[in-house]
Amino acid sequence: MQYELIVQEVPQRISLLYCYLASVMSESNMSRDIGKTIQTINEYRQTGNDYFRTGALSKAHFQYHCAHLYILEMEKTSKNQFVNMIQGNTEVDPTPEEKEQLNVASLSIFNNMSAVYVKQGKHKKAVEFATKALEIEPDNVKALFRRGKSFIAINEIDKAEQDLEKANSLTGGSDNTIKRAIVELKNKRTKIDKKQKEFFAKCLSG
Repeated sequence: MQYELIVQEVPQRISLLYCYLASVMSESNMSRDIGKTIQTINEYRQTGNDYFRTGALSKAHFQYHCAHLYILEMEKTSKNQFVNMIQGNTEVDPTPEEKEQLNVASLSIFNNMSAVYVKQGKHKKAVEFATKALEIEPDNVKALFRRGKSFIAINEIDKAEQDLEKANSLTGGSDNTIKRAIVELKNKRTKIDKKQKEFFAKCLSG
């Protein structure tokens, strides 16, 4: 893979720096070879999926993050008209087919990054990347479910209800995992309401 360095034996933060530099160094070639950039993104995605299946969450996250950096640089390049002018590029936008390929890869990456963050208990980050996935595909059940679960964890009960009820509707109420999450949501709401009532009762009696 062009500009990629061997990173297995260096700390992860340095590895991410190498990955970022690789994506930036590739920026000037992205408009000329968007297909190759998408292939690079998919290679990181697939490697991340392999790690995720084995439970190696940190390694999976690293691969997804590298893919995300390439996506960000690709978006930045397509918007940077000054760079395009200097490079003499007249067209940097992906073709419709390439856009579809990029959306498919990005959707998977964002969904899986959200899944990693859920497992790591980093629920605000899980919400962030599930939201990115939903910007691509608003009715994506996995993203709605993960964001809903994460909203429960950070006590955003109304938002959790919206996501989980939508996910439940999209699956026709047939997904037991989603239904269990809705039960968890209702229990969480009951617990929060009880605490609020106790708090206000103390305030009034004090």
